[in-house]
Amino acid sequence: HDVMRGRLRVLRPPPPQAVVANLLGVTPDTLARWPLKEGVSAAFGRMYAFVWERWGDVGAEDRQRLRRAAVVPAGGELARPSRVFFRLQGAYSPFMFELPRCFGAHEALLRELGVREAPSPADLTLFLVEVGVECGGQPLNPNELSAVVRVLESLAAAGHRPDPERPLLIPDTAGALVPSHGCFRCEDAALLRRVDARLVRLASPLLAREVCEAGGVRDLATALEERVDGGGAEVLFVRGEEEDRMAERLHCAELADAIEALCAGQGVRAADARAFLSRYAVRIARRLETRLVLPSGEDVTSPGGSRVAFFVDRGGGGVLLSQ
Repeated sequence: HDVMRGRLRVLRPPPPQAVVANLLGVTPDTLARWPLKEGVSAAFGRMYAFVWERWGDVGAEDRQRLRRAAVVPAGGELARPSRVFFRLQGAYSPFMFELPRCFGAHEALLRELGVREAPSPADLTLFLVEVGVECGGQPLNPNELSAVVRVLESLAAAGHRPDPERPLLIPDTAGALVPSHGCFRCEDAALLRRVDARLVRLASPLLAREVCEAGGVRDLATALEERVDGGGAEVLFVRGEEEDRMAERLHCAELADAIEALCAGQGVRAADARAFLSRYAVRIARRLETRLVLPSGEDVTSPGGSRVAFFVDRGGGGVLLSQ
């Protein structure tokens, strides 16, 4: 071939470094305004073939640059090889892509650059870390948020278990990626109205319960401890007729029968319910206020959220009712 090129006065092939520079020089803007008559897939395919044919002449630094750079056209974008897979179940754009079939002939080079068969749970976890770094605490856009939610759903389906030493990054209600152990989930609208949103970070409502559990996101209702505000609860300790009437209703057989009916199929018997309720005395407070406290001891009660109609003192065996 060298002899023929010399006779025809054809220039020698470019050095591998030049083709590598061309690959690295393609930007998303170049892709959007493709300047060549030859299509994107064909042009990249020729560059891949050339680089692989001369892979032994490509320096270590250039190899690393190719592995780190977005040099694979996929889904109308340029992706890093580590974000591209030969098989990808589900849509994870704009973060992860399935390798277009037209590049199947270049499998050897693309595997060398970092394209893998399919994402493993470890790949998905690392992906969340990378996206967190890339976003720098800024909220994800809707497409990015959808992709992250699908990644978390895939991890949950794969049986991921919470690791306190390595918490997952999950989106909060603002769409920013944050460590899962610092988030809570809450489906109780009434409780949310009593909590100061400035003090509690909540997981995105797009995350299902099982996804939150797989990520180690705590349930807010379970995590909070409700305490009677000593300065706001004026309990009437002298039992009166009203307290007696309320206690009679709490301990009556009709209520126990109703609980058994409501819990049908869950093994709750009326006799057990009545025995349980009989341990609770009823007291009435002129004014009843409680505080919501996290395990850390932080009071997260919202302004105006301390007034309550009742409080069950499980430790003291009493039900406090606001007058």
